[in-house]
Amino acid sequence: MDEWYQLDVEQNLKKLDVDLSVGLDAAEAQRRLERYGANELVERDQKRFCGNS
Repeated sequence: MDEWYQLDVEQNLKKLDVDLSVGLDAAEAQRRLERYGANELVERDQKRFCGNS
């Protein structure tokens, strides 16, 4: 199957079982939070190419 970034919006919405005009109800949002975790980025130290600070 194609990766999410290769699909158009409608295909992704169908794959994720989401109605764009309604979104997720609170119960479904909670289920997805428990299953997939929070939608957040973790900051990491970056390696520098030149070694300069």
